[in-house]
Amino acid sequence: IYLVDPLAQSVSEQLDKHSGSVHSIDMNVLQPNLFASGGANSELMIWDLNDLKQPMIPGGTSSSSHHLDEDVQCVAWNRQKSHILGSTLG
Repeated sequence: IYLVDPLAQSVSEQLDKHSGSVHSIDMNVLQPNLFASGGANSELMIWDLNDLKQPMIPGGTSSSSHHLDEDVQCVAWNRQKSHILGSTLG
């Protein structure tokens, strides 16, 4: 994931915690410092723009709780409740 500074027209951050491709990103409109990303190997991460060092991984990283052969195709924050995030596997 690359975060781009549109004024400087340059990459301001490169986030490399995903082990494969990222298929979806959604900003939390109720908490603008948060965004979610989903991608290969069922990886779902919640990022805080105030501290990008370590994203939160819902459900932890245990392979027994994930469908590792499926990709997260879409992530979307609820537009009325800031703590609700939906995702789809495919």
